[in-house]
Amino acid sequence: MKKGQVRQTELHQREKRREKTNRLRIKYLNASSDEERKSILEKLMKVNPYITLEQFLKPIEKELKKKGQN
Repeated sequence: MKKGQVRQTELHQREKRREKTNRLRIKYLNASSDEERKSILEKLMKVNPYITLEQFLKPIEKELKKKGQN
């Protein structure tokens, strides 16, 4: 393995994790039941175990308040 290849792999993994997290945020916003939201949060912990619930919800707080779900 080349010297810089490890770093590129780490950056690629981080980018993919960010993309998946953003997709899960959109699904969370569109979820209609608490059961769906719970399953989305479980998927989130598999995809990105380093993130907290507050960090996950912070970018979508305004949309959640508009829907009256928060």
